[in-house]
Amino acid sequence: MRDRYYSKQKPANTKRIAVIGDSYTMGSGVADHENYTTLIENKFTKQYPEMNIEVLNFGVGGYGLRNYDAVLRSKAMLFDPDLLIIGFSDNDHELPKQEELEGKIRLNRPVEMFYRSHLKLIYDMKIKNRRPFTQVDPSNQNQVTHIESHFSSIISQCNQKEIPAIIAYCPFIYNEVTTRFYKEKSEESGFHFINAGKELEDIPRRKVRVNLLDSHPNEIGHQVYADNIYEFIVREDLLSLNR
Repeated sequence: MRDRYYSKQKPANTKRIAVIGDSYTMGSGVADHENYTTLIENKFTKQYPEMNIEVLNFGVGGYGLRNYDAVLRSKAMLFDPDLLIIGFSDNDHELPKQEELEGKIRLNRPVEMFYRSHLKLIYDMKIKNRRPFTQVDPSNQNQVTHIESHFSSIISQCNQKEIPAIIAYCPFIYNEVTTRFYKEKSEESGFHFINAGKELEDIPRRKVRVNLLDSHPNEIGHQVYADNIYEFIVREDLLSLNR
């Protein structure tokens, strides 16, 4: 885990939240104390000083749904969590690259070099300022099946341990159609769902990304995610703090 060491044995009088995600959850481009998982833990520490509430960050850059499923099974469950959060970002609907690219023609060397260059990164950022990030396509049955299959597997693991689970959608670009699709699929599978980044719609993109070449959310974006996720957990009493 990125932030600090946690023993697998859960201490007495402790509630644990396991958060699994990709580079958004890992906190690419922000300091440890600015990451949304740390901010959530700090909020609980302040508001519930009589409890020890730990937020364990299992985020890894480049991971997707298949990896989240595996991390939950092979690692996160070993820490005896009381609540699972999947930090679901803009590209988590995508199929693993080896499946997506199967049968496609390899780029020739000059074109490939362009796609690896900073020029391509700058070009992408300029274009992305004018259009949304990659969006899920509800008519793409491969994408839909990929989402449904791993949602089902993840929620099955949680049900076996009687652990509530949240899909915390952390978009960089808010899109109503995309959000509605993820909400429907999440709730059909048995997850709670929260759009953790809706307020980002009203903030200029340049103010919430790390820098021109890095579209990950900065400390402002992480604060928005943290505030919304914390309030949702408390409102829904998903840690049984009010019982």
